[in-house]
Amino acid sequence: MALSAKSHRPRAPRVVATPRGEVFDGATWSKVLIQDISECGVLMICTQPFESGQTLGLRLLPSANEFIDCTIEVRHSNKLATGAMIVSMDKKYRQAYDRYLRHARILDENRGKKASGKASPPGAPRAPRADATLRGEVFDGAVGSKVLIQDISDSGVLMICTRQFDPGKTLGLRFLLNAGNSIDCTVEVRHSNELGTGAMIVFMDEKYRSAYDQHLRDVLRRSGK
Repeated sequence: MALSAKSHRPRAPRVVATPRGEVFDGATWSKVLIQDISECGVLMICTQPFESGQTLGLRLLPSANEFIDCTIEVRHSNKLATGAMIVSMDKKYRQAYDRYLRHARILDENRGKKASGKASPPGAPRAPRADATLRGEVFDGAVGSKVLIQDISDSGVLMICTRQFDPGKTLGLRFLLNAGNSIDCTVEVRHSNELGTGAMIVFMDEKYRSAYDQHLRDVLRRSGK
């Protein structure tokens, strides 16, 4: 079952999933960790960047005795993560992938209910996310830890950090938009693993919100989203 990389249909909902996998660039295999998935694409943590438009083989390992093979096309990539569209997947793997996606979506929704105390309305669109490489720091009480913001939206951030946090935990977050413009806010952890933490912005003062929103609009405009 092939999906066209040139399709302009609305962006498919993405859910948190962390199966391990491997990508094949035609010469070598490289280990990856999937960060989130949708019916037509994946965001994966890798040890090397790839060229935009590059075609790769991807093998997902959702369990010890199961694998899913597909072909993907790189849409964006940097030294920390790669986003790719699924362009080809055999029917037998598509059924297994869709089953895994449904399971991951249920787990993601349950995490959201546990963290926020309420669920988002059914079918509510996910806020557009923009790729970002913003340096910052999270504060767990008096303890600060360095982070690198991986992507942002008007309601949340994905950040790479050396620590893991419990879902529902509230943290202070400070990051730099540029050399002279820092943003302070409070975030609530939605998911966290050894490679990254996704968090929802629960408070941001208006003096920071206007600068943050302008930066988000600029990044989204540059990326064509």
